[in-house]
Amino acid sequence: MALKLFHEMRSRKCKPNICTYTALVNAFARDGLCEKAEEIFEQLQKAGHEPDVYTYNALMEAYSRAGSPCAAAEIFSLMQHMVCEPDRASYNIMVDTYGRAGLH
Repeated sequence: MALKLFHEMRSRKCKPNICTYTALVNAFARDGLCEKAEEIFEQLQKAGHEPDVYTYNALMEAYSRAGSPCAAAEIFSLMQHMVCEPDRASYNIMVDTYGRAGLH
């Protein structure tokens, strides 16, 4: 439903902004749908938007829920490389990710 609404929004010439893309990444993250979250993340960049801490956190959450701690760690590193400062939620997501994977 979220993706359908996103496409409808674009078909009506209503340009998505960073919040729109991040909300959609979050929607897929909640279900652990990494590939869909990645697609939206890539669309966000192709549309000329820079991911912010909330977008990176949403993508890390998708990997966490899918049981992919290495992929979440890659996003965490990418975030820092792109000079996007991790916040408390970023660290919490990574702690949770490692905990879910049994990496105590």
